[in-house]
Amino acid sequence: MRNPGDYHVAAHNTNVVLSWNILRAAAELRINRVAQASSVNVIPLVWTDLKDFEYFPLDEDHPTRVDEPYGLSKLICELQADTIVRRYPSMRIASLRLSWSLPRREYALRSDPERRKNDLWGYVQEDSAAEAFLLAVAGENGKWSGHERFFITASDTASDVPTMELYERYWKNVPIKEGKDLSGRKGFFDCSKAERLLGWVHKNPGE
Repeated sequence: MRNPGDYHVAAHNTNVVLSWNILRAAAELRINRVAQASSVNVIPLVWTDLKDFEYFPLDEDHPTRVDEPYGLSKLICELQADTIVRRYPSMRIASLRLSWSLPRREYALRSDPERRKNDLWGYVQEDSAAEAFLLAVAGENGKWSGHERFFITASDTASDVPTMELYERYWKNVPIKEGKDLSGRKGFFDCSKAERLLGWVHKNPGE
């Protein structure tokens, strides 16, 4: 099993403590707009051998049954944001569930698609991800308050294999959510909430 740095202790503890300290400091300094980096791994993906998908595409309503320290740390960061906005209701916090952040889609491509199946061939172009943070902090459209979670990933996969072919090859036992489809090279993540509440749409360079 691959791991992000010190899988068992440092990655988990660093994420949890830093998030709490920053959120608490922001509250005490009356900084009312915060966006924090969460991860698609709040749903067990890269760092787990247990895949527990209930449907595709994944959205913010999907259960988060983490079984490993990195995903757990990000889930705790989200729970800490829930706690802070209850105590400080003037605050608004976005937890942005980022996929693999890269300068270009091409950097995420692999000749063997099986190498990326555990993260569902996801990615996010780094400048587009940065725009999501700006919209979460500076946007004032009145459409949301408190703490909200958002998937921030590309709308397509980082694979040149059609998505339904990937689905049939690796994940055919996972149902496709009613009203959704995986045609073309559509991604396995549903970012419509980010578009609806933040006005964010993923862009690659030149788009």
